[in-house]
Amino acid sequence: MRKLNKYIATLFCLFFLSAEFLIVYQADARPGGGSSYRSRSSSSSSRSSSSSSGRSSSSYGGGIYVGSSSSGSQSSESSDAEDAITFIFFAIVTLVFLIKFIIDKIKQYKAGFVVSSDFEEKRLERNLLTSQKIEELKQRDSNFSKILFLDFVGSLYNKFYNYLNTNKLNNLKPFISEADINRIKQAHNGKINEIVIGSINIVSISEDEYNDYITAEIDANYTVVNGKKGIRYLTLERWKFFRKKGVLSKEPDVMKNVSCPNCSAPTDFNDSGECNYCKTFINKGDMQWAVESIYEVEKEQFVTNTQNVDVEEEGTNYPTIINPDIASYKSIYLQRNNIADWQTFWETFKDKVVKDYFNNIYKSWSENRLIESRVMLSDRLYESFDFWVNSYKRDGLINKLENINISNIQLSNVDIDKFYDSITVRIYASSNDYIQDSNGKVVSGSKTKKRNFSEYWTFIKRSGLRLNEKNIDLKKCPSCSATVENIGQGGKCNYCGSKISDGDFSWILAIITQDDVYEG
Repeated sequence: MRKLNKYIATLFCLFFLSAEFLIVYQADARPGGGSSYRSRSSSSSSRSSSSSSGRSSSSYGGGIYVGSSSSGSQSSESSDAEDAITFIFFAIVTLVFLIKFIIDKIKQYKAGFVVSSDFEEKRLERNLLTSQKIEELKQRDSNFSKILFLDFVGSLYNKFYNYLNTNKLNNLKPFISEADINRIKQAHNGKINEIVIGSINIVSISEDEYNDYITAEIDANYTVVNGKKGIRYLTLERWKFFRKKGVLSKEPDVMKNVSCPNCSAPTDFNDSGECNYCKTFINKGDMQWAVESIYEVEKEQFVTNTQNVDVEEEGTNYPTIINPDIASYKSIYLQRNNIADWQTFWETFKDKVVKDYFNNIYKSWSENRLIESRVMLSDRLYESFDFWVNSYKRDGLINKLENINISNIQLSNVDIDKFYDSITVRIYASSNDYIQDSNGKVVSGSKTKKRNFSEYWTFIKRSGLRLNEKNIDLKKCPSCSATVENIGQGGKCNYCGSKISDGDFSWILAIITQDDVYEG
């Protein structure tokens, strides 16, 4: 009987080992991929392993064990026969599940990810609802710009964690509740630095009689330093903003940087929330968006060596999310920019903006010369890329992207507001995507097997800026035509002094979203 139980235990072990070993992994790197912001290899693999073990224990942990060994005194032939039958039955059930597991993994490997129609319907419903709510908000606030709001959220988030355990925190009291400030201070014992925001998504918009509300989900990472020790964390937070109804959003220069909503001076408030420049007391939400609540959805310690752990692509086979009102927005875009024909513009945009930006950004990333793509990137995206490239360098690694090929570009969204035009495309591509160490040894990915993927890229430019996309030169400052060597890390041309990373002079890549999380 003991020997039989050993066989059963061995079969269990083989099943679980097979479940882990048979997973087909690929490199999780590249700009916009998991390693361009969050290392999904640490978070997703831990979730999948814990959930699969949970399913196995609940399915198999009870009945079979009780049925086969509830009585230690049975030793008759009938008992042994029952044990043998039980063992055979269990082996067959386990084998069936193992075969199903292998088939599922092969399907996932070939097709990217199996998506239920129910999942897709809910995803499209959320996209449609959010788009409708943004349009309704624009009717109440003609100055509202999604791009500018996301910039404001990113700036506030960055300042909040930079100021958290310093005397500068008073400067944010008109924007964040004291209860949230005190609660988060208690949870972070040390100074916070190296803050990198990977993505900010609007997840809900609502209103009541007095206020408008926007909830944003912020995916970020930062380091908490206590003494000489620093620990880096990955965090997903949900910030709910509110603002008094009837208030118009601020101009771009004010929205991009957290400042006094009355006089636009840099944040300098006393303990009571009075601006030290204009002497105005700022009530939360009266003149600018303020935070009603902060909720931490996830938090985990970041381990840099997870960069060479491979994970699968997810979402490549998801249907493309397309704004249902895209035809009307295309028409508005043509009128605003004095363009006669969308198809002619679109073909040029795909070649001279999407493809050229994509290839140049990937090249500069792969060669560890990210500054060469500074002229194409928003500040937040460049900071995120720069963090990851330097993180690879510190670990003696480099992410190589070779034989890059774009197979398809689909239009997903055209958005128009008072200050910005934006175009979102879904890019289908493949490349040899691998990570090698300082000795040239491949530690992740493959030099020979191509990795297929897709991403949503959002490009922006200031409204009223008329461009001939055919003449875009990515080797020069779009303001004065000085060479890109004159563009500093802050996105300012050292030759003419122009800030070129805001879309004032050319198209700027503002957002990259993975296909498995994109919702419009």
